[in-house]
Amino acid sequence: MKIYEHARQLETHIKKENLTRGAEVGVLRGATYFYLLDACPGLTLYGVDQWKALPKSKAPGAYSYDQYDMGLLQEQVTMRALAYGERARIMVGDSVRVANAIKNRSLDFVFIDADHTYEGVTGDIGAWAPKVRPGGWIMGHDITKGPVRRAVRSVFENYMTLPGTIWMVPQ
Repeated sequence: MKIYEHARQLETHIKKENLTRGAEVGVLRGATYFYLLDACPGLTLYGVDQWKALPKSKAPGAYSYDQYDMGLLQEQVTMRALAYGERARIMVGDSVRVANAIKNRSLDFVFIDADHTYEGVTGDIGAWAPKVRPGGWIMGHDITKGPVRRAVRSVFENYMTLPGTIWMVPQ
């Protein structure tokens, strides 16, 4: 599986900040998810995805994922996660709804990489930011994409970026 630069940057940040409980919102094939579990042995990580193709849309940042066999991807990720025991917690469903199952202020970080539309990013930030403890981090991918950048700017007055595509805000 291809390892992306953003996964390495997340690993560095997780280790530097000694983060041990997090969530990745938008897992798809699990490249970042499993990289982090392998690289950070003390990490417990929720993996959230609905693994379903979406209606085609012309909205900026919208992906339909119709080129993927989503059922197969869900099965592969779920089966691979079993090897990590309680450290890997797969949650299937709409990311905003799934957030309701997580206790507020219980996570060290959330990494958002799901729906890249303005509405999708703002919805995920609104649902997942309360799950992060004070001193933790809300983070996401693809800040270089217009809808993601607009959404992050509309919610947070200030945010930081790591070189490349990661945005982050301390809580």
